[in-house]
Amino acid sequence: MNERERRLQADIASLKNFMREGHYESREELFWSEVMGGCGCGFSEDNAADVWSLFVWFREKRGYHHQIFAQGNRHMEVLAQWMDSLGLLDHGIDVAGSWLSPGGNEIWDLLHSDLYKPSPPIDGDGE
Repeated sequence: MNERERRLQADIASLKNFMREGHYESREELFWSEVMGGCGCGFSEDNAADVWSLFVWFREKRGYHHQIFAQGNRHMEVLAQWMDSLGLLDHGIDVAGSWLSPGGNEIWDLLHSDLYKPSPPIDGDGE
């Protein structure tokens, strides 16, 4: 097992703990924060939605390239390269044609398992 695979396995173990505690309202937020290492400030909800859409795309592989790459969206390409650097993807000549790695599939399955329990939403008063 190489260093990247060891890190990914540690991330999976950490993810299981967070899932049991129900800290996140959505799988997208959980994936963004605990797998990707994103923070909750700025446009985090948009980033979470974007990276989740890529995660779904690479899982389902509905064609070779996501249309967003054909449009030259550098933000999405950077997110895909980030996912690749974390060991979530495998690919051939370019990241746009990626598919989930075994570790990426393991995280997908985990996020769609009975272990995932979303936290209740917080109302506008913070209560």
